[in-house]
Amino acid sequence: MRRAGDTTLTLAVGIVFGLLIGYVLSFTHGTPTADNASPPPEAFDYPLGILVGLGIAIVGRVVGWPLWHARRRRRAARR
Repeated sequence: MRRAGDTTLTLAVGIVFGLLIGYVLSFTHGTPTADNASPPPEAFDYPLGILVGLGIAIVGRVVGWPLWHARRRRRAARR
C-alpha cells in the first residue's frame, strides 16, 4: 500500500508541476494569425508541461529522495 501511495504522490506532484509549466509556456506565444498551422502551437503547452513535470518528479524521486535520506542518515550518525 505504501508503494501505491508513493506512486500516486509522485504522479500528483508531476501533474501539478506540469500544469504550472504549461501555464507559463502559454505566455510564450504571440497573438494567433490566420497563417498559424492547425493545431496551433498553444495546443501542446499543457501536454508538454505535464510530460516535463512528470519527468522532473520521477527524476527527483529516483535521484533526490535517496540522496536526501543518505544525508539524514549521515547527520544522525554524527550525533
